[in-house]
Amino acid sequence: MSTRTVILFASILLCSASPGPAVDFLFAPVYPPGRAAAVSWAGGALDLEARVECQRALEEVRFNHRIWPSANPGPKPPLADVLPESELRRRAGRTVLLSNALDRVWQRPVSDAQLRAELARIRRDTKAPELLGDLERALGGSGYLLAECLARPSLVDRLARTHFLASGEDGSDLADGSPRSLDAWLAERRTELGLDLVTDPGAWEGWTAPRSRASGLGAVGDSWAPTAALPEGVSGFSLVWTGTEMIAWGGDWNGKRDTGSRYDPATDSWTMMSVVGAPSPRIDHTAVWTGTEMIVWGGCGQVSNFCELGSGARYDPLADSWTALPASSVGARRFHTAIWTGSEMIVWGGCRTGSFGNNACEISLGAAERYAPASNSWTPGSTVGEPSPRIGHKTVWTGTEMIVWGGFAGSNILNSGGRYDPSADSWSPTATASAPSPRGEHTAVWSGAKMIVWGGRGPGVDNPRLGDGGRYDPATNSWEPVSLTDAPAARHLHSAVWSGSEMIVWGGSGNGPAFPLFQTGGRYDPQTDDWTPTTTTNAPPAREDHRVVWTGAEMIVWGGLFPLQPKSGGRYDPVTDSWLPTSLDDPRRARQNHVAVWTGAEMLLWGGDILNSGGGDGDRYDPATDSWTAMSDTGQPSDRRHGLAAIWTGTEMIVWGGQYGTVVMNTGGRYNPTTDSWQATSTIDAPTPRAYAALVWSGSRMIVWGGSTDAFATATGGLYDPATNTWTATSLAGAPPAGAYLSGVWTDSRAIFWGGLGASGDLDTGGLYDPATDIWTPVSTTGAPSPRHFHTALWTGSRLLIWGGMEGFLSGGTYLSTGGLYDPATGDWTSTTLVGAPSGRIWHASVWTGQEAIVWGGCRDGSSCDTGLSTGARYDPQSDVWAATATLFAPSARSSHTGVWAGTRMIVWGGLAESYGSFTSTGGLYTPPSGIAIFLDGFESGDTTSWSLVLP
Repeated sequence: MSTRTVILFASILLCSASPGPAVDFLFAPVYPPGRAAAVSWAGGALDLEARVECQRALEEVRFNHRIWPSANPGPKPPLADVLPESELRRRAGRTVLLSNALDRVWQRPVSDAQLRAELARIRRDTKAPELLGDLERALGGSGYLLAECLARPSLVDRLARTHFLASGEDGSDLADGSPRSLDAWLAERRTELGLDLVTDPGAWEGWTAPRSRASGLGAVGDSWAPTAALPEGVSGFSLVWTGTEMIAWGGDWNGKRDTGSRYDPATDSWTMMSVVGAPSPRIDHTAVWTGTEMIVWGGCGQVSNFCELGSGARYDPLADSWTALPASSVGARRFHTAIWTGSEMIVWGGCRTGSFGNNACEISLGAAERYAPASNSWTPGSTVGEPSPRIGHKTVWTGTEMIVWGGFAGSNILNSGGRYDPSADSWSPTATASAPSPRGEHTAVWSGAKMIVWGGRGPGVDNPRLGDGGRYDPATNSWEPVSLTDAPAARHLHSAVWSGSEMIVWGGSGNGPAFPLFQTGGRYDPQTDDWTPTTTTNAPPAREDHRVVWTGAEMIVWGGLFPLQPKSGGRYDPVTDSWLPTSLDDPRRARQNHVAVWTGAEMLLWGGDILNSGGGDGDRYDPATDSWTAMSDTGQPSDRRHGLAAIWTGTEMIVWGGQYGTVVMNTGGRYNPTTDSWQATSTIDAPTPRAYAALVWSGSRMIVWGGSTDAFATATGGLYDPATNTWTATSLAGAPPAGAYLSGVWTDSRAIFWGGLGASGDLDTGGLYDPATDIWTPVSTTGAPSPRHFHTALWTGSRLLIWGGMEGFLSGGTYLSTGGLYDPATGDWTSTTLVGAPSGRIWHASVWTGQEAIVWGGCRDGSSCDTGLSTGARYDPQSDVWAATATLFAPSARSSHTGVWAGTRMIVWGGLAESYGSFTSTGGLYTPPSGIAIFLDGFESGDTTSWSLVLP
């Protein structure tokens, strides 16, 4: 093969567009010229030096997108000043080490097919097509370089992190409770793994880049696109296999969910589903796959009494759209079963709340009901000869009949059943002679000739878990036992699938103290009546009430109840008797009251109230590849906390203050995303501990003012200089009164602090602080907005914009939809119009785009702000006009989330979901209508206040 030289363009970026919905990129901004690197490629595999050059070219592009705040003195430094050569080599070497770990430690080498699938996923799901286009052009569009330098790093990081956690290599089970990071583990095994990596450039000859789909472009005006995320429900959810993807929907984890996600085993990645038209949140429903759609029906909803639902919808994964089902004729139910016949969905059994209410499942149901998508209609089935009403039963479809067996009928446990023939609309009973003992919460699979029943919960004290079963032959209406030799331990709430030749049983809980959870299982061959245990090596953590699907080659386990990380799963291959973990490509924790900043290329999250976590872990979201990466924990601030604040300096995110429980803090940390490293902020001469303070960036120093302390509120502050890691107290002469939950912005010469909650109530006062002279100047109160806290503040370039918030306290305060614009040059206030303004709210997010303010989410109901909002609006201060943001595909309602402006779109993430106490780990990207300026200075918006001042 002849020698070729691929030019890695790191700077001058060309616009590229083509008409129609298949356009690859709608636009690509032009950035200031910089160096252009070249890598010589002789047709062989890339060596480490060439990978370093590839890494340099990609980092040049990302750095060109990186925000250098306009307030910073001096020009943006070159990349070489902030990214040492050693760090470039570490990153390139890390990709090789992770690849070799997958191959040599976990025996899962990355294939060219996986790299192709990852490139296709990135182009399909990208939320930053302009940045992705710049990255692709930096690699000359070469398939081989794109695969090795763009796709491989993200793919092997995702796969290795998942394997690392699932295999226990992190040491999370160590007695001293000191788990190690993936990078620490890599360093320990660096010599063993080596930096050699054999790849085949010839496999990419003739490769053509896959086209981006229109929905992945994320640049259509006034529209939403979701961020990548795992499903939120981990119990009571539904799971189906489409032939290429697994769909998980609904369920319960700290609040019922109307969200779902699709898992692609080819790329080991998750894609959020649309919630537009989705059924209302629910658990204990059913779902079937028709061949083209998933049908969801029934279950238990969010109401506090009589929760049963008789509603449902059909989901089309190709169109990512929902279609509501008509009302059923039999009525609402939960704990029922459903099967797909090839033309109809048949539901049967279940229960509904009785006269005592409180969602007590007192009335058992039978009454089959048949839904035909072709006619979009329900038909009741015959009740003549049907089995007695029940829950906890199981059903299978034989190809001609639905077989129902076992279950609970009040205090009775059953070993009876029935066969329903939809063509004749008739029932016939299953034999009881030689049938397994009565049971419920067992499993049943159809082998192609027989129904195989196993496990469950039987009659007696504590309803003992069972470890036996039976095989039912509908042709002879007869039973025969399942062998007990080498069978798994007795259990219920386990799972079972039919592989084509075997029944695979896994998980569940057994007898004994506290009903232990299992990560064991077994494969049962009905032809030989033999059991073979499934390996526990790399198996998912023990659990019960999970769900499984069979892909044709693997059993995929997802969700369930267990004491460790709830969002996890595994893929079991019966041919090799081996497990693979499912991807954890998701922020590590659902959270609210956290902080987020936008660097120009990615969103950084840290801290907050974090679900199922003992620490303040951080995460990084890359919209170009629609992927998440864990932030290094080494050196991060100690203690989980909320009420903290963060700013972006151009090279670092600085987080400071906050509280955990009743303890307030004056510690913080500086996170450098270029080197993925933390440095603590000094505590010498630092301001007194506080939470809910205002932070602004002056261009060289971080200014802290106000906040909530042990004495409720403070009128003190400090200036932090990251260059020297030192603090200086701010003057108190002429300062605003003590306040917490206040706001602050930077005007390019002074900081403005305003409002908040003082010792005597809400404030409508403020002050301008000049750090150069350490002098305060009061903000006029004439024409100022009414006193408030929990509002947001933005700097428009010439005026301070205040909006929303609350006057009074949660138990009886007023949610405000008013606001005002303050001009520090004249000292004048101008009210914002109420016409078209969003409803009053608190704990919302707001960003400044360069022309408009965007407000979204928040809450306005109840003593604890129980009901979140999924609405928002754009405000133009020049025309004093509000315009509602789109609601189609918008994220679910929430408050205490974060919002950042990402140059062309707003990213919202996390927060407190619809019901109080229910955190979410989902988000969305909102693109405003065309006409808003695209920043071409290489600094994106050039404004740090829009994201640094989103108050929780």
